[in-house]
Amino acid sequence: MPKLLCSMPNFDTVTHYLHEWSKKIVEDAKMRGFDVYPLDGPNATKQNFESRLNKNNPKFVFLNGHGDPNMVCGHKGSDGTPQPILINNVNDGLMKNRIVYARACKSLETLGRNCVEKGATAYIGYAERFMVLFDPVRYSRPLGDKIAESFMEISNIIPSVLVKGGTVKEAVERSFQQFLKNVEYQEAHYTSETPLILSCLIHDMAALGAIGNPDAKVT
Repeated sequence: MPKLLCSMPNFDTVTHYLHEWSKKIVEDAKMRGFDVYPLDGPNATKQNFESRLNKNNPKFVFLNGHGDPNMVCGHKGSDGTPQPILINNVNDGLMKNRIVYARACKSLETLGRNCVEKGATAYIGYAERFMVLFDPVRYSRPLGDKIAESFMEISNIIPSVLVKGGTVKEAVERSFQQFLKNVEYQEAHYTSETPLILSCLIHDMAALGAIGNPDAKVT
């Protein structure tokens, strides 16, 4: 039975949106027969992350949170700052034989590359910032935020394709295809916000990439 480990911190606007959109992937994976191990909210800690990896050995690791070239973070610590759960040259070797998708800023080129060099099957992520625009009126209901949907829909396609049995290459390509559709939609429904939305969408797709085996599958 395939296994998915999903980190779902939830303590600020960005992580709240990632958290709510990740629920769709968790539920879809369960319906498709996956054993799913969500690290929800305060449970998204380095200790719990490493424990689940060692105990349950999931092949697919889906990370959500803040990031930089050397880490992807989980929930906030007692000081209110995001706490790292996957760290370059600390526990990146735990990604061996796994497919990783990190929906976080800037982790692809350094952390992602090192994960693959240490045996990860593939690492999908972003070389630059992962940008999402929000409708401030919809902060309390992320799934009803049509501005954010343009960004979250594109990024959700990647884990969705993987849990359906697609390859790493197919997941990235499908995400890009949805990006083109969203660009067409924005251009056809032009508002004063359209230029900024398009600029950020283009930024995200330019930053998206994958390292490792493009033909790898989770199932």
